Amino acid sequence: MKRALFLVVLVAAIKLLFLDRTPFFGDEGLYCYLGYQMQQGWGVFWRETIFVWKDAPLLPILNGWALLIPGLSPIFACRGTVVVMAAIGALFLWGITRNWWVLIFYLLNPFNFFIDRTSLMESVFVTMVLFYLWTVLRGKKFLSIAAVGLLFAAKQSALIALPFPWLLEGKLKKNTLITMGLGVFFAVLLKLTTPLWDTAQMHVSVVVDISRIKQNLWLMENWIIQYLEWPGMLVVVLGGVMAVHKRRFGVISILVLIGGVYGFTGFRLFPRYLLVMMPFMAMLVGEVAKYKWGKITIIGVLLLFSHKNLISLTNPERARIAKEDHYQFWEDWSSGLGTKAAVDYLRGENYSGSLWVPQDLKGMWIITQLSYAPGRRWDEHFYTLAEEIGKSGWIINTSHHQIKRGELVFVSNGEARNSVRIEKIP
Repeated sequence: MKRALFLVVLVAAIKLLFLDRTPFFGDEGLYCYLGYQMQQGWGVFWRETIFVWKDAPLLPILNGWALLIPGLSPIFACRGTVVVMAAIGALFLWGITRNWWVLIFYLLNPFNFFIDRTSLMESVFVTMVLFYLWTVLRGKKFLSIAAVGLLFAAKQSALIALPFPWLLEGKLKKNTLITMGLGVFFAVLLKLTTPLWDTAQMHVSVVVDISRIKQNLWLMENWIIQYLEWPGMLVVVLGGVMAVHKRRFGVISILVLIGGVYGFTGFRLFPRYLLVMMPFMAMLVGEVAKYKWGKITIIGVLLLFSHKNLISLTNPERARIAKEDHYQFWEDWSSGLGTKAAVDYLRGENYSGSLWVPQDLKGMWIITQLSYAPGRRWDEHFYTLAEEIGKSGWIINTSHHQIKRGELVFVSNGEARNSVRIEKIP
């Protein structure tokens, strides 16, 4: 256990390097901002998290605690929180498998290495899935009840993880049945008392559409390959073949369940949703590692992963990641590139008047300002419609909003989609 802990801490320490080189993405800004709202009081926090933005509260709570640590910028604090949580998840995976090859593959695969260094919910959700599995498989009855609650606090899609222990063990034990029933109860309770499911339903379709299902399955396959590359994917497939040959269908069943649910019900899919597959793909790699040739093959794959991770760490814009992830972090209107450029411009101009900022940019704007211009507090107003903009101050505009009301004083990147404009109200 000590050596596993050392390895996990070492990889986590590496992940903490250069955390601000990847632009802060809009969803990250929201989750970090919700954590910042904890400082305004728990009432404000719960209202903003669940009833305004309709987001699961676990990551914002963790971010709120991290933001209390003196000397850390909000971006580092929120992304560092996820790095630490991902490391805890790796320890639970070790506790489940006790397999070095599984652990190393999980720690070094480029999918985890990239997403674990962002302030997104998926890495925390995967950690709670592994915690839930560990408690049920190890017979920790009371802890498993807490794990179910944390599972739903991490992400609304927790429902998909409830049968994982049953599938992994191949039989339905009493403790597993109790936790599954409790999970269904939590899901119904959330549906009846909160609007949290509204967010999840935006990404789900219950209408059978063969063309959409084919597209989803094709996208999921390509996203995994873009992160693991063909050699990494080949090792996973070999592990799956060996597991089937030995009639070990548990891990395969979980991957089929995840892929099937996302493929058949997904309306708006993003690559990071598939991160929950990675612990189970790592388990399949453990099957390959039982052979000498398999160990040699895995070492070659890990060297490839290490090269990809080095680029992701030092020059992330050049990293080979899923195209959709690159688009969201660097190219889309919610990329932090434009927001940071606008904040830097306002700071350089010593601006002190009113600012009119789009409401759906609120979290990103506040966290960027706190990170890169911490001594400045502008008179900020957050608008949803053009009619809400007052008659004084400067307007913050993105390609998504396109509200032109005055004299252009700054544009970060011309007509590009990630560009932010600042206009002065005449």
